[in-house]
Amino acid sequence: MLPEGVTSIGEYAFHLCTSLKTIVIPSTVTDIDEGAFFESRAVDDIFLLVNDPNELTWSADYESFKDGRKTKCHVPSGTADDYRTKFDEGDYNVTFVDNLFGKCGDSAYWMLTDTNKDGTPDKLTISGTGAMYDYVESDNKAPWYDNRKDIKTIEIADGITHIGENAFYGCSSLTSFAIPASVTTIGKDAFFDCTACTDVYCPIADPNNLRWVDGNFNDFIITPLKTTKCHVPSGSMKAYRKKFNVAVNVTFVADLCGDSAIWEFDSETGKLAISGTGAMWDFNTDTNIIPWYEYINDIKSVEIADGITKIGAHSLRECSALTSVTIPDSVTEIGDFAFYSSELIEDVALSGKLTSIGEGAFAYCSSLKNISIPKSVTTIGNMAFSFCSTLEDLSFADGSELETIGECAFSGCVLLESVTIPACVKSIGIDAFVGCISCTDVYCLVADPTTLTWTDGSFDDFIYDEDDPDTHKVTKCHVAKGKLDAFNTKFGNTVNVTFVDDLVDMGIGAHLYGHSLSLDGDIGVNFYMELGSAVAASETAYMLFTVSKNDGSTETQNVYVKEVLDKTATVGDKTYYQFKCRVAAKDMTAKITAQMHYGDTAGEQYTYSVKEYAAKILESPETYFPDEEQREKGVALVKAMLNYGSYAQVYFDPDIFDVDDERTASYDIVEGTQATIESFSGYITTFEPVMNLPEGITFEGATLSLKSQTTLSLYFTNPNNVQFDVEAWQGNPNGTYMETETSGKYTIIRLRGISVKDVDRIMILSINITEPNDYTAHYTPLYYCKKVVESDTTSDELKNVCKALYLYWRAAHEYFGY
Repeated sequence: MLPEGVTSIGEYAFHLCTSLKTIVIPSTVTDIDEGAFFESRAVDDIFLLVNDPNELTWSADYESFKDGRKTKCHVPSGTADDYRTKFDEGDYNVTFVDNLFGKCGDSAYWMLTDTNKDGTPDKLTISGTGAMYDYVESDNKAPWYDNRKDIKTIEIADGITHIGENAFYGCSSLTSFAIPASVTTIGKDAFFDCTACTDVYCPIADPNNLRWVDGNFNDFIITPLKTTKCHVPSGSMKAYRKKFNVAVNVTFVADLCGDSAIWEFDSETGKLAISGTGAMWDFNTDTNIIPWYEYINDIKSVEIADGITKIGAHSLRECSALTSVTIPDSVTEIGDFAFYSSELIEDVALSGKLTSIGEGAFAYCSSLKNISIPKSVTTIGNMAFSFCSTLEDLSFADGSELETIGECAFSGCVLLESVTIPACVKSIGIDAFVGCISCTDVYCLVADPTTLTWTDGSFDDFIYDEDDPDTHKVTKCHVAKGKLDAFNTKFGNTVNVTFVDDLVDMGIGAHLYGHSLSLDGDIGVNFYMELGSAVAASETAYMLFTVSKNDGSTETQNVYVKEVLDKTATVGDKTYYQFKCRVAAKDMTAKITAQMHYGDTAGEQYTYSVKEYAAKILESPETYFPDEEQREKGVALVKAMLNYGSYAQVYFDPDIFDVDDERTASYDIVEGTQATIESFSGYITTFEPVMNLPEGITFEGATLSLKSQTTLSLYFTNPNNVQFDVEAWQGNPNGTYMETETSGKYTIIRLRGISVKDVDRIMILSINITEPNDYTAHYTPLYYCKKVVESDTTSDELKNVCKALYLYWRAAHEYFGY
């Protein structure tokens, strides 16, 4: 949500925010600039608070939001027609609706949303600041009154100061809600007839700052009385009971550990349970002491319920008996010193959505042996894992998004033998690995050292003996081939390692445990996996690829482990197996999901697309093409491939809005001269098919199937169904293979597996019928393209596809030197 007061949303401000689901645009916004939400395809709902569309300037962009106007733009009641008049829904790719949204205070707004996507709005959000309106039943009702029985969730923003009279009257499906700390008054009968509400969270520390009126002692659950619990901060329960015990129909319980989070300790089992929603509070050792402090030495396990988003600072530090921690995927942040010096923790499974690990979060957890950092973590704070003296295994998830490793983050991890620096890391703090005296190997996946800041305070990280200079730089830091000089120039005198450039090139733009773009003839993404010995030896283990196409359909491909045993790369002492998923040119934007299957077990899912990887290459070509002479050719090759995909998508999926249009960054194949038929160089302009065929058999024509690899199909009339035995001549391209099919009076010869670099090759087929003879057929795929471009009957869209294929072939020749 953007706050009130914001007046402008700049160009490309939220470009490619692929996880963004909901947008709230405040009433003060007057300008939404070009591309502000370009390609933010996941947005379900926009709440646009501007009352008068004539006061808003919004640059059209049909490539924003979901395809086919599935994104709803909620505007104030009664204004949808005015918005449609000014802003054509097709130009903005939204549908304007005005029935579930409006003002509920001078600076407060309400919105109803459907969290279950079943058509029934069940979540009410109150946003903004200041007081809500009062709703006196005889005169007026809350605007959500007609939906009151369906509302299951109410969220009130911090900044709201007054909850209006009768505001939530009759919300009989509401089971819990939180009062924000900013509230000073709760109006009469605000929660009248909320008969299912069992829990209220009230984080206001001093009840003397709150005025709460329960008209007839009938708010919340009425029978039996005071069934509803009102959770308040530790130390405030007596004050709440004294002020409100005879005025509000709740039982006060002092168990809050967050605005909407509570705690409970079971002294028999030693389990501390944290439940509710949102962030836990941050605690300290002086003014905000953790509420379970008296049990600090008795806590054996911690169970954090799904819904909690942050583990508060200092919240579980020095829990001397703690051995087990359950962290749900809802947790995105671990606060500073959260588990500091909880010495018995051996293993922690971190949340798959975690983004940051705070300062000293696991420092001095001296029994911690293994830690796996999820992909989503971007920051590891100062001293986060310092002096974890038994830590042996530190790993990062495939595609790690880690950017910052803080000062002394892994200092004193004396058993750590190897460290991987993920590809996205931009900063490694002072003494991050000081005292890691067993670490012999560092694998630095950062491709370009100019993007990295790495500070080794006293040149003493990793293996070091200050009394013996010869031991300096014992630790090897493995970097990408061709980058040795660059790393030595930048870090040779500041980081205590010996750089070696032996990371294997797994293809253009490859990353360890990652992906690479297939540009050597077909279209697709290579996935590199380390396999256990049992999986590698399996006859049945396979990688399942699922391609989610733009038209809503899916395609699956199984690649068996036994088929890729010779497609390996070795880095250090690890072997990686290459699994390739091929896609059609028109599906370059499609998400490819890869998942290993072994017996009844399915591994983690990994998702990527051709377009995503190509975009990375174009954003940083020097990283992927270190050779300057090849860089220009490599960029041209990537653009030509995207160009081909763009025109294929226009031709094959004309109704899809998210055309992957890279033409502006590539060749102009419509108006320019490079793709005219005259530029089909060499023998292509003069080549004619050669068909030396048996009597009674005639050549009828050819087609190209423009998939990941090209398939050439030759059609022959064969009324007598003479049996063909077709072989490719020795000069045909490697990797191609023949299929023969009979269909009615036709015999069809399919030549499959033609790479883009070979579409100019003359394919020569030997046709044997009964006796050895000289029957042959000569054809080339680019001749088909030539005939399409010359034809007066084929569409411009198909012509453009053939022109783009020609340019893709030519770029491949330039890059690979064929």
